[in-house]
Amino acid sequence: MAVKISVIVPVYNTKEYLEKCIQSLLSQTLEENEIILVDDGSTDGSSELLDAYAESYSKIKVIHIDNGGQGRARNIGIANASGTFLMFCDSDDYLQENAFEKMYGTAMDGGYDLVYAPEYRVRGNNKYILGEMEEPLTKENLILNMSLMSFPSLLVKKDLLTKVGEAPEIVYEDVAYVPVLISNAQNIGYCNTPVYYYVQRSNSTLSHTKEEKILDLRKAVEFAITHIDPSCQDAVIMSMALKEADKVKWFWYFGDVLLEHLWTLEEKIKKNPYYLATPEKYKELTGFLNLSRIPYDKILYVNGFGGQDNQRIQGGFREGGERRVLSEENCDINGNDKIRFLYECKDYESVASYFAMKHILETGGVYVSNDMEITGVFDSTRYFDAFFGYQDEESITDKVFGGRADNEAMRAILECYEREQSLTMPKAMAQTLGDLYQVELNGRTNYVKYPVMLLAPLAVVANAGGRIALTQRKKYDEDIVVVTSKTLEAIYNYPTGWQMGQLRNERFTVHRLRSKLRTRIRQKNERIEEKNERIEELKGKLTAERQAHKESKKELNKIKNSRPYKAGMYLNGSKLGRLIIKICLKLSKE
Repeated sequence: MAVKISVIVPVYNTKEYLEKCIQSLLSQTLEENEIILVDDGSTDGSSELLDAYAESYSKIKVIHIDNGGQGRARNIGIANASGTFLMFCDSDDYLQENAFEKMYGTAMDGGYDLVYAPEYRVRGNNKYILGEMEEPLTKENLILNMSLMSFPSLLVKKDLLTKVGEAPEIVYEDVAYVPVLISNAQNIGYCNTPVYYYVQRSNSTLSHTKEEKILDLRKAVEFAITHIDPSCQDAVIMSMALKEADKVKWFWYFGDVLLEHLWTLEEKIKKNPYYLATPEKYKELTGFLNLSRIPYDKILYVNGFGGQDNQRIQGGFREGGERRVLSEENCDINGNDKIRFLYECKDYESVASYFAMKHILETGGVYVSNDMEITGVFDSTRYFDAFFGYQDEESITDKVFGGRADNEAMRAILECYEREQSLTMPKAMAQTLGDLYQVELNGRTNYVKYPVMLLAPLAVVANAGGRIALTQRKKYDEDIVVVTSKTLEAIYNYPTGWQMGQLRNERFTVHRLRSKLRTRIRQKNERIEEKNERIEELKGKLTAERQAHKESKKELNKIKNSRPYKAGMYLNGSKLGRLIIKICLKLSKE
């Protein structure tokens, strides 16, 4: 029996998910398939489970290798596959039982060497569809939407994989390799119903944002751009730029490193026809490209007023950095009546935030209150003019902020704070940012929408699983987190990554329905226009026929009024006349 589809499953320490994955492959309605399980040096018992399945099912082939990553595992799987087409499945995911049948049927119906399908994203009992596309599908459109797909989104003819060569053996092998595959395909098809279930786990490889492996993204970007078919060069540059810009935000720990690599693409991006044609689409990317290339110094300011214990405030940067303690020794308490009053009231945190802002205006740096615990690093903030964090949806916190020397925002905030005696620092921040940049206070993270970066409460006052977790507020004496009700409400209202996926899906659905509606309206208008054109054509013909009839009638009247006609009619009125006409006609013929 010829194998129509080989499915390749890289496996590394996913024993608890394996059975569901393998059973979904064994249950496929298209029977002419083989299952290649590549054990990438598992140590959790996955190897033994794979061997047990191989003993029970002849269509299962197990290959054991030393740990080398998913890219290497895929390459080995491809080399050992005998199917006409190949699919890929991660070992913690699963497929619908008719997945092979649907994908293979689509390929055969259209003569495709590559078929793409959207997928389900699954978390617990919830799921949503990611990656729906509008037809007709093009290589460029697929590549531009690379963020919506991965290896398991594709059915690929083995001949195409052989032609393209091996995938790079890095963490982001799909980012590097999939666009190259697409660009080299002769004919691509679209299966518009999802067949793959991508299970989102918190302990996956790429969820550990402090792992240096994630910097393989730079290698992936370079591989895709240098190996892409020249016809898709512009599309892949924009796709990789968007991918890297997204990871600048998502992988905050190394965000500055990824941002620096993104800048190496600036010349190619700004000359790109896709970028020039739709600048609004790439507005955030443009903001990243326009940031200063000189970071402010790694200086962390902490509060030492009133002899406070600030030893808990440590860290702040991946490597190096200077910790400076604000105290009565280096700050002029008597220089401002408002500050003197706050100091006498022992409101040392308000005093510290004021002097921290003054010092940052001179040196650049970051301030973290003693009420806060540092849970991340501030390296990525160092390229922004200034950053501030929301306390809740209506106010800015003065517990953590930073910026470069002589930045406009902090200078204006200080002037406002000193001028209006009744204002607290958070109120001065909110008021000034609104006046200066028309900032809309909504508790949402904004990187480059304004000249300053704003971070959601999840990022600065409550470490609750947000993309960025720089600090969290903590009451040390009782060892409990202290969060206001407004902050909790802001966190509750803030969409998680999972919810954002669902929102994107809903937006796509709305966009698709609007597109279909616009298409139908256009088609209806075209039909109406065609009918109107036909009516005008018929009107023209009728007018022409009427004119011809009028001309014919005029000519006929002219003939009737002529002497020959009248003479003929006179002769035709008697027998003798008719005889004369016959004789004349006969003579004319002779």
